[in-house]
Amino acid sequence: MIVFGPLLHIKNGNLPRGVRKVEMDLDSDDLARLILTIPIYDKQSLLNSLRNAVSLYRHLRTELFDSKVNLQKDTTQEVMNYFEEIENRK
Repeated sequence: MIVFGPLLHIKNGNLPRGVRKVEMDLDSDDLARLILTIPIYDKQSLLNSLRNAVSLYRHLRTELFDSKVNLQKDTTQEVMNYFEEIENRK
């Protein structure tokens, strides 16, 4: 509601508000990507949901921002390394 809804609205040419019924304003591919970020309440589903949220965010930032935006690649890698560490814990 705070990040993906407004970004997906912008991507689809809508104003970044009114996310309560966002499913009615998105194209089917964007809605499918958004749905993948919703987990059920078990560890693997939460991890999958988080990984899908990262993927959606990366997709949106390349769609919405030009090359003038400075992406923090080192920070991104550190975060993903930490995520993988958590994912591999038993």
